[in-house]
Amino acid sequence: MSLFRLPYLHHLGWLLLLVLSSCSTEQVKDDYYAFRAPHEGRWSSEEPYAFDLLFTEREESLATEVILRMDSRLDRPKARVETRLSFRGEVLRIDTLDFSFAPRQGAWERPGIIYHDFSRGLAQPLHAPHTGLFVLEVALLDSLPLEGVAQLGIHTHRQRPQQDIIKQ
Repeated sequence: MSLFRLPYLHHLGWLLLLVLSSCSTEQVKDDYYAFRAPHEGRWSSEEPYAFDLLFTEREESLATEVILRMDSRLDRPKARVETRLSFRGEVLRIDTLDFSFAPRQGAWERPGIIYHDFSRGLAQPLHAPHTGLFVLEVALLDSLPLEGVAQLGIHTHRQRPQQDIIKQ
């Protein structure tokens, strides 16, 4: 074999590896996080936040939680939040969540250095009647704005249908 063909075979090997790796199936990530930052850390009931959720399979469900990342400007011990799952403007599901930040005003339930994360999960996983792009809207139900919201977010965990584990 001549020295001229050795680099040629080397490049051919890399090209073959590239083609084979592009044929592999991509795995869907099971966890999804999305965050929004309210203007000046102030979230009011007139400002709902929308998060896009992609359902790729009809049988799948998403265990979902709402996350409030608060800074040190605690102005009340509780907040009520509403979530709405919709598709093309049609509301499919509504959930109400209660966040408890402190046992009494001014005292944190979970102390932290700068930010305090509070999360509440939806009672049931989200299911979609079909595949597609859905919207999960998160709105504050309290009449007074909530101060100190550094970020508002969601975390979803994709759950596959359970297969029969016990086979007889």
